[in-house]
Amino acid sequence: MTAGADPAWDRRFLVMLGAVLVLRLAYAAVFPLDLAPDESYYWDWGRRPDWGYFSKPPMVGWLMGLAGWIGNDSFFVLKAVPALFTTGALAWVFLLGRALYGSRAGFWSALLLLATPANAALSIFFTIDPPLLFFWSASLGCAWRWRATGFRSVGWAVAWCVCLGLGSLTKQIHLLFPVLFVVYLAVQGGGDGGPVPWGRVLRWVGASLLFLLPPLGWNWRHEWITFRHTADELERRSFDLGRSLRFVGEFVGGQAGLGGGISWVLMVGALVAAVAAWRRLDARGRYLVIFSLPGLLAFLGLSVFQRVEQNWPLVFYTSAAVLAGGALSGAGLGGAWAGWRPLARGGVAL
Repeated sequence: MTAGADPAWDRRFLVMLGAVLVLRLAYAAVFPLDLAPDESYYWDWGRRPDWGYFSKPPMVGWLMGLAGWIGNDSFFVLKAVPALFTTGALAWVFLLGRALYGSRAGFWSALLLLATPANAALSIFFTIDPPLLFFWSASLGCAWRWRATGFRSVGWAVAWCVCLGLGSLTKQIHLLFPVLFVVYLAVQGGGDGGPVPWGRVLRWVGASLLFLLPPLGWNWRHEWITFRHTADELERRSFDLGRSLRFVGEFVGGQAGLGGGISWVLMVGALVAAVAAWRRLDARGRYLVIFSLPGLLAFLGLSVFQRVEQNWPLVFYTSAAVLAGGALSGAGLGGAWAGWRPLARGGVAL
């Protein structure tokens, strides 16, 4: 199921994307911000390329090293890299929205994500999150396109496999993507609701895991330090009502703020409306819900027991933005949300 393209809305998006990229690169050139602590940490990794590092997979270290080599460690090049990744992620979000609900929906999806303070911040800080957002968004688009061909397209399968592999080399959370895709296929079935070629799907998932063999070898030689660090990130605390309410409040308030207030409400509201209409929801809506809601609820539950970093659930908002964009365009959720477009315009302006 693929929606048609609208040249007028395609042009609007390309103009917006080009303007955003120029603005972000100009900002990096005119305001060469010093490296933040995390950026300095990863920049030091880039001076010593390796198959693994203490706290994260190696992708950000490799990118830092490449950017440093290309630009001779200039601040402009180091700050241009996250601008390119976050703007590229917007392109993938638009393409997914267009494939699902049409070009107008793709435009609104990208605009909602662009309007969040989180997306603006990621465009100037060279951390693991800009490439993660790009590879996750690309994986979403490639997986849908592959399923839409009835899993017959080798090109989309290879593209999905590469995006999965590179995403897994960027941050551990990307390993959840194939899990969620398998859940979606188990719920919805293959293209047009037909049978799922599980052997083919699992072979491509297995091929994507081959990307992790060098980092696994590195961890084996270094006492599995990345795994131990990841486990240490999950604090072990007994339940305390007052502390839990504080942590949950911090998490929800932070998500609303970084999500742009009104834009965040629209994304979360679209998820709630989709769940309420689950029985009537088509394959497109279920795809977006499964790649958003379980992850967001998992981090909400985690916030009951510990402080959750605000960037941890970042990737799960990409599909929520497409769901809201489809609803605002009148093509998704039964078209009932088209009347909320003025509120969305206010959210973008805010």
